[in-house]
This record gives sequence, C-alpha cells and structure tokens, in this order.
Amino acid sequence: MVSDREGGEEGLPEAAKEIVATLGLLPHPEGGYYREVFRDGATVMQGSPSRPGADRRRSAVTLIHFLVAGDRPTSWHRVASTEIWHHVGGDPLWLDIEESEGDPPATRSLLLGDPLSRPAPAVGIVPAGAWQRARSAGAYSLATCTVAPGFEFEDFQLRST
Repeated sequence: MVSDREGGEEGLPEAAKEIVATLGLLPHPEGGYYREVFRDGATVMQGSPSRPGADRRRSAVTLIHFLVAGDRPTSWHRVASTEIWHHVGGDPLWLDIEESEGDPPATRSLLLGDPLSRPAPAVGIVPAGAWQRARSAGAYSLATCTVAPGFEFEDFQLRST
C-alpha cells in the first residue's frame, strides 16, 4: 500500500477520497492530508522550546483541514506551538499525546468525536512542544487544526525511528 507520505490515495475509502478532492487536500509529511485555510496577517514573537534564544516572528494563528485514514496513523511529531484539534467529520479521532519524556514516556489518548451523538469531546489540545500523533477510530477522520502562534514547517519535527 502506498502511504500518505508518498502522496498516494490508494486504499483510502471512497468518502475520504471525495473529501481530499473537494477540499483540495495534499499529503502531509507526518501522514494524512491537509490544506491550510487561514493564516492570520497579525504576527507575534515566539520563543523556540528546542532552540532557546531563537525568538521568531510568527503569524498569530493558522488553521488547516486535516484528514487521517483508519489504517494510516500519523507519525509521531511535534510543533513549537499549541495545537488545538477540532473533530469535524467522519469517524472519531484518537489523539495520542506524550506528557513526559520519561522511560517509558507517559502517553495519554483523547478520543475526539461528535459530542452530540457520542460521549466524546469535539476538541483536544496538544501543548507546545509535546510529541503527538493522530489516528482514526474508523475508516477516516476529518479535523481542523488551529495552531497558535501560527504553524511553520521549520518548527515541525518528526520523531526519528
């Protein structure tokens, strides 16, 4: 099977393929599919948890659509800003967050879904610099991700395996 990271839609459910096409989503380096839909023109200064003293100007907030397929969890990754996940469609979404870097690291899993039809919150928050991954609890999950200060790929780190 071709992975999202290689740009393939092979094996995606038809409904997920339609969402990818309709929203114009592209493969994301962590896995899944995304498209940035908002980048605030206002900017803020942000320190870097991984590079002390490396303050940089960032957009105040960014927002993307993000789709993850059930058999393709994202890779573990982290960003320098707080990330807020909003479940918007498809199956519930598992959000795994490492709370510490102990041995083994403490991980908590949040199940995001439709709070009106499932006993799950629609929103999950990942603290700045925390390792995270997303996985669908079914065929696919659609979310929006709000990052503040705004996302920049230079602040994105994939965990080495």
